[in-house]
Amino acid sequence: MWSSARWPWRPANIPFYMATVFALTYGASDGVSRNIVLAAVCLASLVQMATIPLTARFCDTYGRRPVLMVGCVATAVMAFPFFWLVDTHHPVAIIAAMLLALPICHALTYAPISAFLPELFPTQLRYSGSGIAYTLGGLLFSAPVPFISAALFDSFGAAWPLSLYIVVGGVLTFVAVAVSRESRDDEIAWSDDPAERSTDGSAAGPERISAAL
Repeated sequence: MWSSARWPWRPANIPFYMATVFALTYGASDGVSRNIVLAAVCLASLVQMATIPLTARFCDTYGRRPVLMVGCVATAVMAFPFFWLVDTHHPVAIIAAMLLALPICHALTYAPISAFLPELFPTQLRYSGSGIAYTLGGLLFSAPVPFISAALFDSFGAAWPLSLYIVVGGVLTFVAVAVSRESRDDEIAWSDDPAERSTDGSAAGPERISAAL
């Protein structure tokens, strides 16, 4: 079970919760109402409904790892500009920040995971393995984001620690993806031998949980 949860997939989700939860309070000041920030989030989410399927198409064409790694780099790069835009307290700039965080950075990291994470496990362990990894990753990295963000801002009174927090999340996820294997061409049919699921015959880490189970 430990092998299924050891990869830190979820830090790249930090910008999502930063934008959709923490920013609702952070961005609402100096004449900008909470409703304006919420409207920006809703607009960005609407655009993301189109970019997530598009990103998934890229995953099928170029592979899961390349798209995920591009998303991690984009997440780290956008960390500081996101708060620069929000700190202008201008509605158009806030919308631009949300468009940067959700339909671009979040879509690039979120869309591939639905295929990439389950494919790292043998077919007979795919549901439990990916479910444990995804849920524990969410509990450890995603759920605390609003609380950590509020604590950082309360301690430093500036946005740069929040940006660094996003950068760290992007770097952690990039490393996790970089040391994983590409799963696009895997054979997903049921096999009694988990090692046979990869077309190149390589063995992946998560298969070791079969012995423990």
